[in-house]
Amino acid sequence: LVGNSLGGFASLAAAADHPDLVGAVALLNGAGPTKDPNNPPPETLPEPSPFQPLIDAIKRVVLFFAFLYAKQPLRIKQVLAFVYANKEQLDEDLVTSIQVPAMQPNASEVFFRVQRKSGAPRYLDDILKGFCKPLLLLFGDQDPWVVPQRGRRIKELYPDADLRFIPSGHCPHDDTPEITNAELIDWLSTTTMHNMDLKCASK
Repeated sequence: LVGNSLGGFASLAAAADHPDLVGAVALLNGAGPTKDPNNPPPETLPEPSPFQPLIDAIKRVVLFFAFLYAKQPLRIKQVLAFVYANKEQLDEDLVTSIQVPAMQPNASEVFFRVQRKSGAPRYLDDILKGFCKPLLLLFGDQDPWVVPQRGRRIKELYPDADLRFIPSGHCPHDDTPEITNAELIDWLSTTTMHNMDLKCASK
């Protein structure tokens, strides 16, 4: 599986939950929460506030209007210019590919639920504890959102990972596809899944 940003987090979680279906994972500027060793998360979630329905209703309205602004073509172009290293990749097709899904009827509700983050968070720390598959950490070193330090942190959690930095932004598969594809092909050509499967079996 290959995933970018939150898609990388989803790919890693899927591989951890279904190791029989996934041979290896590549994270392209992979996102996802990690635990703060100086401020560990509580063992149990706090009781929900009796005002939570009201808080959610207000937040839903605020985020609805924020989403209306965020999906405007001009705003999309501004964000892309901020996170892409190769400005030549910023064309109308790219803007449209982002705007069209945002025009779907339930898109604003999805935006609200992502921001709301209800329930207990799932940390990369916990996912990687039982993980034993080949893992590539391919990070664009010019990403202003998922910074290179994030790759180093994941490498600390999973020392067997192959950490590589390339001159790219947040979406290296589209920002610098030639460089990204070359790194992916090189990694796949040198990855020995059989050895990792033996390591999995020994756990």
